Amino acid sequence: MAMASFSVRVLDQCQISPPRSTDSRHPLDLTFFDIMWMCNGAVSRLFFYDHPHPIADFTASVLPPLKSSLSATLHHFYPLAGRFRRSAEDNTKFQLRYSDGDFVPFTVTECTDGDFTDVSGYHDRSPSKLQPLVSHLHVGFSDADPLLAVQVTVFPNKGFVVGVKISHVACDGRSFMHFVRSWAATCRGEPSVEPLPSFDRTIVSIPETLSVASPDDVKEYYDSIPDAPKPATPSEPIVMRSFKFGKRDIEKLKQRVPFRSSSFMVACACAWVSLLKARGAYYTGGEKRTKLIFPADSRERLNPPKSPAYFGNCIRPCFTDAVEGDLLGEDGLVVACEAIGRAIKELEGGVFNGWEKWRENFASAEKPMAVAGSPKFGAYGVDFGWGRPVKVDLAGLVECLGVISLSENRDEEGGVELGISLVESEMNVFSSSVSDAVNRGC
Repeated sequence: MAMASFSVRVLDQCQISPPRSTDSRHPLDLTFFDIMWMCNGAVSRLFFYDHPHPIADFTASVLPPLKSSLSATLHHFYPLAGRFRRSAEDNTKFQLRYSDGDFVPFTVTECTDGDFTDVSGYHDRSPSKLQPLVSHLHVGFSDADPLLAVQVTVFPNKGFVVGVKISHVACDGRSFMHFVRSWAATCRGEPSVEPLPSFDRTIVSIPETLSVASPDDVKEYYDSIPDAPKPATPSEPIVMRSFKFGKRDIEKLKQRVPFRSSSFMVACACAWVSLLKARGAYYTGGEKRTKLIFPADSRERLNPPKSPAYFGNCIRPCFTDAVEGDLLGEDGLVVACEAIGRAIKELEGGVFNGWEKWRENFASAEKPMAVAGSPKFGAYGVDFGWGRPVKVDLAGLVECLGVISLSENRDEEGGVELGISLVESEMNVFSSSVSDAVNRGC
């Protein structure tokens, strides 16, 4: 199996700004949710599109509308064109502030020796194959760092890739996809079905300790977490693979759970059990517990609720655990769903229920499984005017072993796609376990 990367050459580098009519707008104060995720760096998504035309056609017909529509979309999503800046009124607080002259870096590259079909596939791929498709620009926390960077890569006569990289301090996955879907609708020249983003930062009922937190406080908070032991460098190649669960597959998994369960629950449960098997966990009669961490959208759970179009971060971490032996037993899928259900049930106690234990839960999680993305984001609905993507990858997590990314199934409503990176031998076990789970149950 070929694992080599490929080369790209830069065709163009430019700066995309909102229309002049945007001017400088009201800065966005950072909420606790924004500050909490600022330690997670940037999130990158890659959207792969078929385009079997020469590069001259791509340059003439694809690039101009991509650029002009990005500028138009930034008029409504203006914070993404801004920077992470200290407040002019309070030097201890930070904001997302757009000022006249700010811009989004836009890079165009050409792949000179890569295989579009290979890099956009569902089979085992080296994570290094995706790195040339992601902007190398640092998206971070200074006036010089953008909050958003775009790289478009063309594979002549094959296709192109739109790579979008956004700082997590600016927004979560739901807002990320809201922006991209709005950009796509503008590009294809159709009235957007997406609502305009809401930047309402009115006070919500949160613990006073959290409401006064600043980015400096959060840095101190995370610096105080004991360093987890660094995993040894894998001796085998790391591979990433995507798995498709059809609607029928999801229904078969649900039928094995004797209580109501969602597609999210059974997909995560199946992956959790399969990951334990892939890592070589075996039931020894002990009570060792293993953790699962997943995000929960809090927009509708706040008091008062936020609009679904609220732009920014509005997710909280959920933690659950179970005994390894129980997960690896005959009813492992049921045990995993029960554990996930408990964590979801705890949200009824409020968004900030148990917040004082979040740090401890992060620090004590030894090789947990973590979840990113959601089948509800509509990633495969991002049509810029040349058809739906043939593949979407969450590139920022491809080298995070044990993190699964979720999206809807491209080809079947009601299905789910799951992506994960593992060392090669573990991937073989994980794949076999997923197949067994669908066919016979975990």
